[in-house]
Amino acid sequence: MTNPYLEHDTLYYKEIFRNKILRSEPIRGHPKSPFEIHILTCQADFLDCLWCLKTFYHFSGLRPNLIIHSDGTLKPSHHEAFKKHFAHCRIITRKEADDALRRHLKSYMFCSKFRFDYFTPYSIKLFDFPYFSETGNILILDSDILFFRKPAEIIRAVMNRHGVFLSDSQDCYSFSKNHLNALFKVRMRSRVNCGLIYFPGKKYYNLDLIESYQKEAHRHRYPTYWVEQTAWALLISKYRKAFKRLGPSYRISRQRLTVGTTGYHFSSRSLRPNFYRKGLRRLKSSGFLEKTFGARPE
Repeated sequence: MTNPYLEHDTLYYKEIFRNKILRSEPIRGHPKSPFEIHILTCQADFLDCLWCLKTFYHFSGLRPNLIIHSDGTLKPSHHEAFKKHFAHCRIITRKEADDALRRHLKSYMFCSKFRFDYFTPYSIKLFDFPYFSETGNILILDSDILFFRKPAEIIRAVMNRHGVFLSDSQDCYSFSKNHLNALFKVRMRSRVNCGLIYFPGKKYYNLDLIESYQKEAHRHRYPTYWVEQTAWALLISKYRKAFKRLGPSYRISRQRLTVGTTGYHFSSRSLRPNFYRKGLRRLKSSGFLEKTFGARPE
């Protein structure tokens, strides 16, 4: 039985309050920043993406350059809005990305198959983010993440060039850890979630390993939509010493959003209403818009 109050609450935060981010002041990245934010988004998640980015920039105080990757559904009006809110951001269109990655992956048959023949938007994260990075130091964010406090662990990671990753609630991989360990001679990290990763250099991006994994995934006809996440987990496991797990103040769907939560990944589509009803409510109650970017209060 549905709860009319919760439905009304969700509707308010999704359809009314969420739009208030469009009133916030613009942010300018620093041209000499040692790292970049790469984020994949779509027309449906455009406003959520703005909230994700604005909360990170505010609470971190950092000003990395921003590269926005379109899944192909962003319209010119979305491009204009991103340019207005993030001066000097770069937007990678689907056509630009496809043209470049076809050339880049020409010698990697199974990577190319996953990127094009069996395309999912997640494949853009796996291949396009490193390819289009100028610094090689990438903060990967999904657009369904919100920040509520200063992300001190991420700031230290960036300053020290040491990778970090978010914990999932379970092992969401295409194959069992034992299968991956045996096949690729790695000791798989448990519960890697690729919605939030600081990837500290292209030397850890092993395309040959990804190609071997994609060959195995292709052999099994891509068993789940966790193919991309498994690839990131393989890289993080192979270069284990270069990555550490973010602490318990970084949380994911089905975990509690508490007063001590730094960042929260609202990763489940079925639970996306919590992004609005819980996440945006928390930010509204803290006066986030009024205190940080000069947006007009209600």
